[in-house]
Amino acid sequence: MQNSDYMKGVVVDTGPLLIHAASIFENGRLLKDAVTPLKIPETEAKNLAIMIDRLFSTVKRILVTPYVLAEFCNYAQRTFGLKDNQLIRFMDTYTEFLLKLKEWQCEKDELIAFEKSLKLCFTDSSVAFASKRERIPLITIDGKLVEFCKSQGIEAKHIYFEIYLGENPFKKPL
Repeated sequence: MQNSDYMKGVVVDTGPLLIHAASIFENGRLLKDAVTPLKIPETEAKNLAIMIDRLFSTVKRILVTPYVLAEFCNYAQRTFGLKDNQLIRFMDTYTEFLLKLKEWQCEKDELIAFEKSLKLCFTDSSVAFASKRERIPLITIDGKLVEFCKSQGIEAKHIYFEIYLGENPFKKPL
């Protein structure tokens, strides 16, 4: 991704946030747990997290939807097995960063209409809709979402394959 691609900003999905947060919490203790389900080699996890941190510190604005924030907390509990005080400490560690993000919202009727036409879950619909509306790239680790967005003319980048590795295993836009 060239600098000009995200001069206006990016919409971020849950996955990149989880990897970023896992790399910060307790000196990266949770990073392996964040990348293993994604089939990302553990040997590349730290460098991927560093690249995500650089990307996040470079872009002018990072948009996140309320659905991503809810999913982020739920995934942190499930993926990392965090409970009670552990989850509170995890969220406290990441709160400062989360507060820097711009929250993107739309009317639920618009999102439901968009979701019904695309047949995506609410989280995926919300980030695709935000990317389309704001005309800025969507950053995700969800390959199916990337393929779907590209087929709809929505700019989406896979954080690992397209940005970190510089490969494009996904279908070209139709």
